[in-house]
Amino acid sequence: MRDECYPGFFTRIEDILESDDEVRFVDLLRDLDTDLYFNHDTVINSSVNECVEVGASKCLIALVRGEVCDMDRAFHALDLPDSGVTPLAYIAHSCPEESQVIDLILTKCGGAGLANVYCTIGAVHGLPLHFLLINLSVMEHLYLWYQGASLVKLVILLCLWETKPIMDSLRVLVKYTDSINGIAWTVLKNGGLKQFAALLLIARDKVIAPFDTGLTIHNYIKHELDSISADKLSVEQEEYKCILMDAGTLLTMFELTGDDLSSYCSSMQKFVSVDDTVDDIRGLLTKNQVAVFEND
Repeated sequence: MRDECYPGFFTRIEDILESDDEVRFVDLLRDLDTDLYFNHDTVINSSVNECVEVGASKCLIALVRGEVCDMDRAFHALDLPDSGVTPLAYIAHSCPEESQVIDLILTKCGGAGLANVYCTIGAVHGLPLHFLLINLSVMEHLYLWYQGASLVKLVILLCLWETKPIMDSLRVLVKYTDSINGIAWTVLKNGGLKQFAALLLIARDKVIAPFDTGLTIHNYIKHELDSISADKLSVEQEEYKCILMDAGTLLTMFELTGDDLSSYCSSMQKFVSVDDTVDDIRGLLTKNQVAVFEND
């Protein structure tokens, strides 16, 4: 977006986007819609890219929700990014709890096409799903779980009301993202046990689906464990071995519980206290023959 194309426009909107003032943003673009001087579709397209570049998440969400113009015009712009970062990837990175916005973009813009586009934001090069998984792993309450702690505790933390917004966003994205089993294996090899558990919680069948080789993630884990020598393991090897063993335990847990855990999380429509969630999840696990201990 440049002033030589639209004299004065960038100057007028720059301050609005810097402060991410969606009210002024919506008012300005609605006013321009009645101005014959402007090619409004081009302005919308330029505004989308500028929102992503500047980081104006509230303004971008206003566009997606159709507050500025007809939604079809807005989504046409969303499908043609010039900045190198798709709006979907940006929202997954910067507004991970906006599951309804993510769903709107995927529904209106061809879904799988956008969900499988790699973008670079900061030091991370990945799919929109990767950005959501990173946001999930750094949620404050998930720091209560650490490697070697109870896996039942990890599952409970992922099922809390506080985790639900990002889990809802993940649930939307996995519908359109290819090779969920490959993504799960990659995050596991990188030590992302929280992310691996989250993928199992929302897309168990896709995680355990066979790869093109016919092997499954169970086979990959067994092969990796068999390849690790039992003698004189380094600290890194010992940690990796523990991660793989925990992953195997999680797979067994989710196979025993079937869809019960996923259904519990997806059907949660109002606040549920931590104590109630703990009781509910422990009850579901016990019902499905998963061992639950007093301190879990």
